[in-house]
Amino acid sequence: MHGMLQIKLLGKLEAQVREMPPVQRFRSTSSAAVLAYLALFINRAVSKDEICDAVWPESDRYLARSALRTALHSLRAAVSNGMPGDALIRSDRNSVWLDPDFVTCDHKLFQDQAREGLSASSASDRSELLARAFHIVNGPLLPEIEDWWVRPHKIAFEEVFGQAVSQLIRDLTALDQVETAIAIGRLAVSVAPLREDIHIELIRLFNSLGRGSEAIKQYELLEGLLVEQWGEHPSDAATQALDSQPEVRSISTIASAVRAQATRMFGREAETRYIVGLLSGGARLVSIVGFGGCGKTAIAKAVMDHFDKAVFVDLATIRTLDSVMSQVAAAIGMRDAIFEKLPKHVAAEIERCGILLVLDNAEHIVGKVSDAVAALLSDTTTCRVLVTSRTPLGLASERVLRLNPLPLPETEWPLARILETPTVQMFEHRARFVSDCFAVTTQNVSAVVELCRRTDGIPLAIELLAAKVESLSPAQILVRLADRTHTLKRASADISTRHRSLELAAAWSYELLDSNQQRALRALSVFRQSFALEDAEVIAACAIGGDTVEALFRASLLEQEVHDGDVRFRMLAPLRGFAWDRLLQHGEMEEVCLRHRKRYLEKAEQIWRDIDGGSPGKAADEAKLDEHNFLQILDWSIDWPDWAPDALRLCSCLTHYVNLRARNSVWMPRLQRLLQVHEDTLDDESKARGWVAVGAIAMFQPDMALCLSSLRKGFNLYQRLGNKVNIAGAANTLGLALVCMPHNDPHNVEEALPLLARALEDIDGQDDAAHWNPKTLRAAILSNLAAGYRVQNRNLEALESLREGLRLALAAGAYRYVPGIQLGIADNLMDLCRFDEAKLFASSAFESAESIDSLFLKFQSRMTLAWTCHELGEKRTAVEAACEGLLLARKTGSAYAVATALIAMACLLQSLGHGVIAQALFDCACRVSPLELGNIRGPAASSIPEMCANSVPGLPIGPDDPVIDELVSLARAMLLQSGTSPGS
Repeated sequence: MHGMLQIKLLGKLEAQVREMPPVQRFRSTSSAAVLAYLALFINRAVSKDEICDAVWPESDRYLARSALRTALHSLRAAVSNGMPGDALIRSDRNSVWLDPDFVTCDHKLFQDQAREGLSASSASDRSELLARAFHIVNGPLLPEIEDWWVRPHKIAFEEVFGQAVSQLIRDLTALDQVETAIAIGRLAVSVAPLREDIHIELIRLFNSLGRGSEAIKQYELLEGLLVEQWGEHPSDAATQALDSQPEVRSISTIASAVRAQATRMFGREAETRYIVGLLSGGARLVSIVGFGGCGKTAIAKAVMDHFDKAVFVDLATIRTLDSVMSQVAAAIGMRDAIFEKLPKHVAAEIERCGILLVLDNAEHIVGKVSDAVAALLSDTTTCRVLVTSRTPLGLASERVLRLNPLPLPETEWPLARILETPTVQMFEHRARFVSDCFAVTTQNVSAVVELCRRTDGIPLAIELLAAKVESLSPAQILVRLADRTHTLKRASADISTRHRSLELAAAWSYELLDSNQQRALRALSVFRQSFALEDAEVIAACAIGGDTVEALFRASLLEQEVHDGDVRFRMLAPLRGFAWDRLLQHGEMEEVCLRHRKRYLEKAEQIWRDIDGGSPGKAADEAKLDEHNFLQILDWSIDWPDWAPDALRLCSCLTHYVNLRARNSVWMPRLQRLLQVHEDTLDDESKARGWVAVGAIAMFQPDMALCLSSLRKGFNLYQRLGNKVNIAGAANTLGLALVCMPHNDPHNVEEALPLLARALEDIDGQDDAAHWNPKTLRAAILSNLAAGYRVQNRNLEALESLREGLRLALAAGAYRYVPGIQLGIADNLMDLCRFDEAKLFASSAFESAESIDSLFLKFQSRMTLAWTCHELGEKRTAVEAACEGLLLARKTGSAYAVATALIAMACLLQSLGHGVIAQALFDCACRVSPLELGNIRGPAASSIPEMCANSVPGLPIGPDDPVIDELVSLARAMLLQSGTSPGS
């Protein structure tokens, strides 16, 4: 590649100026994202607002513009190399672009070279051009960036890459360059492993060379990848390429079966049957209510097919009550009725003929339609009316069916399940209207799933996307959706104007609201997901109340969700984007976002008090419901420095929740990034909070190196600040980490004990300015001191400290500490061989952990119970407890916990004489997590050295790998045969 600045997106993101070393580390992830975005659209100037929407999607436009200026400044500094950086990265008032005279991008070069190669007429010309394109590729597109805006480009790149490589393999084979073709194919599948077309070319090539075993291996590799990703076997084309292999279930067969069953209704059959049942069973007025484009009219027409006489009246252009009646009269064939008596004549005719009257699109004149329907119902005894509207009519006899969005597919589902999803079925069906040969296969399913998920299950959005298949592949449609210069519209004469785009559909509903409701809708777009009514009232301030939310819900602009009896609301994604744009246009975003931050910081502080107090389980449940709102504040704070102290305060308050609910992997990256980005501007108190929070979360991952380094930073900062209770709190967390370190290193314990003892002395008095509650902190310190005593075999001192800690925790209502203290008592009693007492405390610890709903403590309780029962000779109960511990470990998502449970099961089985399966479980545990085996304690752990010596290394596996289930099932079967059944 030539050019002063060379940008690589294929493989690790890097920028190289002339012959200088490539820049691979950027000042921030935002800077890297900006460079990647500009490089993806290197062929045009990109508006600054477009970049802000992609890289800082939730930020105020002014703040996002400021962050963009900072990112551009750092990028220009990184690539300047003695010349003005703005000569390479150009900008004006509204746009930013890379100067094509000085900048090249491997992604663009590959696309151009591949297109030129695929269009060449001769094999020699094609192979030369496609080989050049292939050698540009150093890996997948931007593998380190997972933001929503890059996924369409990844899918599109893999599609072009697969086509180019497949053609190149064919051309090289035709030119007798077979080994080169094989080498290229093998490299290509490492870049795009799920491209079936590349595998097929290799299989054909191996078979043509008589290398059948390699063809079989290639087929098996493809089959393994497809089964793991989509739950499907290779297609007929792959099977035919293998030639001699038995026929397998193919994608095309599945897709054909789905198409054969497809009708014009998708996922709405139950609603159709329900309405038909209502109208046939005596209901006289049924209203189908939902957001524009959700399929109300389609259901109404499907209902009409179940009645002998039904009349359809479109009210979209009607504005008056008289016009409603006139339109109905015309629809039922009345021409000569006297106008003054028209309502009664219409009612009489409908009743005489037994007509089902369908009134479509009533939302803009809902009051007038309500009056007309009320008159019809009062003048008849059997008249039945079906109405579609975004708002109910509000009549007493009205039965309302609210349409929810269609269910969405998940990316990790098997292909067969994805093909059963109504949104995917509808997309495929509608796409076949414009492209007869279209089908959802393993090659395009990722793009189709992504497209369907972007519709939020709105049928109109699905139809608009599927119509693009006439000229574009699903991957290409995704790319155009990512490019803000393209809009999602269709222009058909038979489609109402407001249904020709999602923007128009949303605008139609928005314009029907009064000014207060419009302002409320704009404010509610601040919520990413669901929200409670009381939160909406606070954040939207005077613009909103319960009546306003109800009005928006009645207008089908909000969805309703129920969580354990609590009603919450949610805005559909397409409507939220529309409302968010209006919020920005009205200049209201900063005010609304500040209220959002204040509200959820207050909620985080209350959750912290409740978790530390008498209702930890309930508080954690409440935190889970609003977790997306808390995370939203962290995400905003990355780019808004003034928010960072409050965001770290929020993290500190929710640390206990994060550990209770095993949400470490979600919170840790955001928290670390927040500290990294704002390290130079944060005050010491905020940094102290943040580092202790990082350490506390890392302790439960576990990442003890990160845990200790972070806690030491936080402790040193608190010492500098001087608040004794805060120093004691940080010392307590650091002491706990030192005691829990792998192998219970005596040196760590020797450091921890004086640290904890000093902490006890520092919390004699209440301190309202402290971040910790002295009463609960004292109980925690006593518990951690006991853990240190146990390592030094001072079990009686440990028990005394634990019993005092338990008393203080119960007195302070700090139930979060109770199961941990009870487990500590059980452990020390086991060390003293008082197993009956230890069993009681292990059982009590599980009950206490259940009361606060702590997965991790429930797991630990069950493992402790397994050890005690083993020593008491209660083998069956021991294995039952270990099996339950494994289930709980898997729920935590912690590989370390799963491995610990597997090793405990292995030790128990070894002691029961099942050495072979015990060794297999032990080896499996070592593949799940690199365990510190010296930290696993318990009487049966004496068998660990022998299993460690006999261990056979293997490739790493995940904590949910099916091999674990197979081994546990085998262990259960063996125990059953030997008379030691572990139960169900």
